[in-house]
This record gives sequence, structure tokens and C-alpha cells, in this order.
Amino acid sequence: MKSFKKFEIMKKNNNWNLLWNPFIRVAGWQAFGVGIIIVLISAVLASYGNLAFDGAIDAHFGDNITIAQSLLVTGISLLSVVLSMYVIGLIISKNFRFVDILGTMTLARAPFLILAVLSLFATSPDVEQVLQNPMIVLDYPSFLV
Repeated sequence: MKSFKKFEIMKKNNNWNLLWNPFIRVAGWQAFGVGIIIVLISAVLASYGNLAFDGAIDAHFGDNITIAQSLLVTGISLLSVVLSMYVIGLIISKNFRFVDILGTMTLARAPFLILAVLSLFATSPDVEQVLQNPMIVLDYPSFLV
């Protein structure tokens, strides 16, 4: 009976570990499949919030970002990260698969979904207003968040 309780505790801890590190169980094509769906949803939602995921780990607000522009910029930034990691992997190790890098880098962009949802509720000042008075951003709390 004691070993069964120990197994239950380990199982609960493993579920928390899976939340913090999903790559324990999800890798390769499965990670890419889940990740690409999240990336596409994030890019579409972000376009409605005028947010662009235009870098490896950053996002910027813009004016009138279309869905096509958002998908293009997101795709270019994702491809840049995947290819960079692939080249680094070739230099460091010979024992890895490209699909693992592709899946990991795609699924690692899942937190961008939170930013995309939040961008729908954020309001930002005009660029001209910010250039005239940079402190005006303090009047837009949703933008700061």
C-alpha cells in the first residue's frame, strides 16, 4: 500500500513537470503539429490586436497589421530560429534530428498565445503622441501590461 501512495505522488509531480517541460513526452512531429497550430492561432489573433511577433522572442505593436503580414512575419521569425538552432546543432552535436529542433522551437512559441489574446484588449497611443510626450504611455495601462 505504501508503494502505491508513492506512485501516486510521483504521478502528480510528473503532471506538474509536464506543465513546465512538455518536451518530456511531446517531441518531433507531435510537438511540431501542436506548436504550428498554436503559432497560427497566435498570429491570427495578434493581427486583430495589431501585434507582430517579429523576432525570436519579442513582439511589437504596429498599425493596421493584416493577417497575411502577421503570418509572414511570424513564419520568417520562426524559420530563422529553427535554422539558427539547426546550424548550432550541427556544430555542437552530430546526434540529433531536425524534426526535434523544428518541433521544440515551434512548441516553445506557445506563450505567444497569451500575448496574442492580451493584444485584443490593449490600446496604445499614436506614435506621434509618444514622440511628443513619451510619458503618455502611462495613460494606457493595458498597453503597459
